[in-house]
Amino acid sequence: MTNNQTHEKGNERSGSNKDHNESKRNKSSTMKFREGADELYRPAKVWQQVFDAIPHFVALITPDFKFIRLNRAAYESLGKKPEEIIGRKCYEIVHGKDSPIDGCPCMQTMTTMKPAMGELNLEGRDFMVTASPVADEKGELLAIAHTMRDITGRKRSEEELRKYREHLEELVKERTVELRGANERLQSGIFELMRAEEAIKRSYNFQSILNSLLHLSLENISLDVILDRIIDHIVSIPWLALESRGAIFLIEDEPDVLILKAQRGLEKPLLTICSQVSFGKCLCGRAARSGEIEFADRMDERHENRYEGMPDHGHYCVPIISSDKKTLGVITLYLKKEHPREEREEEFLRAVANVLAGIIQRKQAEERIIQASEQLEIERESLERKNIALHEILNQIDSEKNTFKQHLVTNVEQTILPTVTRLKKSSRPSQNRIFEMLEKDLQEIVSPFLDTLKSNYTKLSPRELEVCRLIKNGMTSKEIAEMLNLSLLTVYKYRELIRKKLSLVKDGTNLRTYLKSL
Repeated sequence: MTNNQTHEKGNERSGSNKDHNESKRNKSSTMKFREGADELYRPAKVWQQVFDAIPHFVALITPDFKFIRLNRAAYESLGKKPEEIIGRKCYEIVHGKDSPIDGCPCMQTMTTMKPAMGELNLEGRDFMVTASPVADEKGELLAIAHTMRDITGRKRSEEELRKYREHLEELVKERTVELRGANERLQSGIFELMRAEEAIKRSYNFQSILNSLLHLSLENISLDVILDRIIDHIVSIPWLALESRGAIFLIEDEPDVLILKAQRGLEKPLLTICSQVSFGKCLCGRAARSGEIEFADRMDERHENRYEGMPDHGHYCVPIISSDKKTLGVITLYLKKEHPREEREEEFLRAVANVLAGIIQRKQAEERIIQASEQLEIERESLERKNIALHEILNQIDSEKNTFKQHLVTNVEQTILPTVTRLKKSSRPSQNRIFEMLEKDLQEIVSPFLDTLKSNYTKLSPRELEVCRLIKNGMTSKEIAEMLNLSLLTVYKYRELIRKKLSLVKDGTNLRTYLKSL
């Protein structure tokens, strides 16, 4: 065998061994992949390996804020081991607090069962934080998926962009300064025009805000709600150089004490310290006593109500004065330290205080009217109950009266009339007329004639009723005059009046016939 043949066979063996080794390696790699895949699909490792691949903070938190799992980036950012974190409260580990921080997205997610998002600053770095609910089949919260992504770089880029824009603005300003000399006279006219326009806009804004406050007073809401809305409105006015903090005090039962009725942004210590302020104490009390605006550009010796660590600030304390010059309360507004006193701001705040004074007086009057109406309603109900009781008493009296009348009728019919009849039979003929009249009178007592006249013709006088009874009994005018000891002319006058009151003036009906029909 030649050397070349030997070399070729060696190459063939070498190539065969190489192919064999390559095949072996591929098979080993496939087995490892399958083993890895099997491991990967185990639930715990699936979670850990997938989330360890995420480059920013990811954690799973229980509804009571305890860490369940974290990814590698989370452990690295916290600089702690799993045994130092798992089962601990997230706000203890991350923020060093004993309760959730304000604006915590996890708290929001637990309340709404919806994803939440926000920004957070930790140790000088900015983070975008998210919270997403993990619910069971019934929709009940099992856990919260919490992420934190470092956006410091983006924020710094934005800051650099802002500085670049400011730099460009400075360049523009410099160029403007260069051109200003040539255009000074033109700019002067434009400036005057702008001032006039600003004054018009300010006046329009003043009026718009005051109109909106007046509109509040027309709504069917309580004074407390109106005060809440007014303080919200004032502290949110963009052109008014205020901090977003303020309060409204009113005078209630005690004439020289201010009561805190509405506030926005006051620190918790102030809610207690300033719940009641006596006249003359602190800036609010001084404004209430003097009836003039108290201004301060910092916390000076007049600022008596304070607490340790209170940040320095200024104030506008504006008294609320009624139309009869009485102090109703004070509007207190916060200013940044060293803010200058401005006449246009005070002018606006005085106008607001005047509008508020009118609202307060109107609402207090309405409350007094409501209270009076309620008292009148109580008294009306009491009178109704008394009327019902009186009506029952009158019904009882009528019932007793009817019973008495029935007894009287029975006695007259069964006792007196038979006696009169017997006397008539045994009397002389000349006395028959008297006994006849006596019988008619007794029968009249037991008949409803007089009651009918009294109830239907209430304008008849007692004497006219008596004449009606005698006419009905058949007596002539002469006989009536003799019996009542009246002149015949007087009896004629009574008959004429009776006919008028009975509406028989133009009627040809005989008076006796009409009376007998009743």
